[in-house]
Amino acid sequence: MPKIHVHKAFRLQTSMNAWTPFEPGVHDVSEEVAGHWYTREHASVLEDAPEATKQAEDAEAVGETEGEVAESGSDEAGDDPDDGAGDAAQAPDFDAMSEEELRAYLKERDGKSPHPKTGREKLLIAAKGDAA
Repeated sequence: MPKIHVHKAFRLQTSMNAWTPFEPGVHDVSEEVAGHWYTREHASVLEDAPEATKQAEDAEAVGETEGEVAESGSDEAGDDPDDGAGDAAQAPDFDAMSEEELRAYLKERDGKSPHPKTGREKLLIAAKGDAA
């Protein structure tokens, strides 16, 4: 049974006319669901990549852990005043990236390529959208 890693919540209507909701995270699904074009738009199919499945599950677990830290108000990394300089170095300089570099960044981040006719300005907005 293939697994999918859902990036954005969606609902899928299968051939049995039943609506199935999918929340972000890793899900075991049927071949029909994994192969559906709409599933592939909102999720990555992890059926042939056991390492990718593990990475997706680990990323999901890390996201849950980060959420717990944010809720508790504890920020161990924030105790060091030099941490701010390190955080700024991690964020890519999107304005200095070429259109090809922005496309590659978005493809790696989102798991799918932006539309070929999407202009640099919209690519820049998309890249900055999650970084801000």
